[in-house]
Amino acid sequence: MARIYRQRGPLCGASLDAVTVLAQNVVPSEAQAYTLDFRVFGLVHVRRGTPMSRYLNQRERTYVPMTGCRVYRPGLEQQPGDGRGAAGLFVIDPRIQRENGPAGVGIDRLRFLVRVVVREIGAHHDQRFLAAPQPLEHFRDFLRRGIADCERHDREVAQHCLQERQLHFQRVFLRVRERRGQHLRQVFDRPHAFRIHRHSAERRLQRRRAGQGAGVPLSTLPPLSVYVHVPWCVRKCPYCDFNSHAAPAGGALPEKRYLDALRSDLEQALPVIWGRQVHTVFIGGGTPSLLSPEALDTLLSMLRACLNLWPDAEITLEANPGTAEAARFRDYAASGVNRISLGIQSFDDGRLQALGRIHDATQARAAIEMAMRAVERVNLDLMFALPGQDVAGALADLDAALAYGTEHLSLYHLTLEPNTVFAKYPPQLPDEDVAAAMQDALEERAAQAGLARYEVSAYARPGARCRHNLNYWEFGDYLGIGPGAHGKISTPAGIVREARVRNPESWMDKALAGDGGHVAERRTVTAAELPFEFMLNALRLKEGVPSAYFAERTGLTLAAVAHQIDAAVRRGLLDPDPARLRATPLGWRFLNDLQEIFL
Repeated sequence: MARIYRQRGPLCGASLDAVTVLAQNVVPSEAQAYTLDFRVFGLVHVRRGTPMSRYLNQRERTYVPMTGCRVYRPGLEQQPGDGRGAAGLFVIDPRIQRENGPAGVGIDRLRFLVRVVVREIGAHHDQRFLAAPQPLEHFRDFLRRGIADCERHDREVAQHCLQERQLHFQRVFLRVRERRGQHLRQVFDRPHAFRIHRHSAERRLQRRRAGQGAGVPLSTLPPLSVYVHVPWCVRKCPYCDFNSHAAPAGGALPEKRYLDALRSDLEQALPVIWGRQVHTVFIGGGTPSLLSPEALDTLLSMLRACLNLWPDAEITLEANPGTAEAARFRDYAASGVNRISLGIQSFDDGRLQALGRIHDATQARAAIEMAMRAVERVNLDLMFALPGQDVAGALADLDAALAYGTEHLSLYHLTLEPNTVFAKYPPQLPDEDVAAAMQDALEERAAQAGLARYEVSAYARPGARCRHNLNYWEFGDYLGIGPGAHGKISTPAGIVREARVRNPESWMDKALAGDGGHVAERRTVTAAELPFEFMLNALRLKEGVPSAYFAERTGLTLAAVAHQIDAAVRRGLLDPDPARLRATPLGWRFLNDLQEIFL
């Protein structure tokens, strides 16, 4: 929850007596901050040799030092207020105060230039302009960090209220636009005329949208995640149908151009998600671990500056054991990565070679140990039903993974996807009965080790489920940036799905152009499509989802699918519990049949 403090005038100063920042041993870095009301551009001051995002990611921080700032309102080209205005995001770092307090006089003098103080990134609707805090208030804010659960609940409630207000305003704005031939000012000058006709205007608007295949208006917004795609790999695997491309000759990635394009992609998407909290970030590929620590630090700093990212947000990085380095993993963690997903696939060198992987079993084991030393949360990807594999071989791979005691496993059935080398030259795979026996044996062995299967391919210890993927299955929103990335964003008018241009070079060219050409597809999901899309995701969860999610996240009532629900219940595929949408054990075994009922 962010606060903008005001003392005098529209954008006035705040007391910084409680803040001391090291003068001689800090360096400035360019940064941007976004709130509901302002865009702030300036210099962030951090200790020499420390990644900027380290300050932004630490739980204890309250403010980040920022000087020489320019403040803009969203959508305006010029700076509001007088030209002398500056803004600041300030850090209360007890360690810096304790060790270097006397040396902070030089920077402390800059407090007289500070015009706006923004606490964290984002602003709560009801706390946008408060009195400047006294030192005691700063200290109290610092202590509140120790009650994260209470604050998280408060933030959720506040964000929910804010989202409802935003949606209401935008719906009203859309209704106003329906009054063709009248200037906007005329409408607000005669509000009684608007009130008389607003319901009919809304009905006309909905009828027009129905004719255009528009979606259903929503009353609330679901949680929001961010997916960042890194498209390069050392070598593309023959089974992979993801948008991955071999790294340029020599192995040097165009990191600067990629990051510039990524920033442009993100900034063009900001108006759609302005002010919303981001709960999780997933950096996938490709092989994101090919990025240098400096590039990843810049990427995370950009996300922190542009988005209202939770301080305890889950930030996952995919990594290939063939590109794993202990120093890199440590640097990734220092930049804010708190979860690493390793693409192990198998511990059998022969199987790895058949899959076209660039690593061997020794490298896989070393990568696991590196990741576990760097972060507390580690996921291991394994594949089964591999060429020439039997049940014993699949269990041997699983036992090798379980020996490390990681909190999460992803067990994927190898399938021959279209437009892959394996689809063109198919290997000999185990038959369906053997593959089913592998699945049952793996699930039983994982359960014995304390990892319960909670999704089709996901197993976790209690409290260790992947929050990012859960948001997918619960039909939450996600912004996808980077080449080939997909996104789902809820708006007052309905749910919009987007897809970026797949080719990395084309995506970079078009994203940097800033004209929206990097978005290859953008469409509104129709009311007829929503039930299947929702069930396709929600029924993948073994525990299902609360029935209320269907109305909240589609804009439809359960009455719209009452016939399909009754049919699924009669066939024994769907649990009859009215409070949850959940597959029965039979429905779980025949999940495709259950999902197809809602087509």
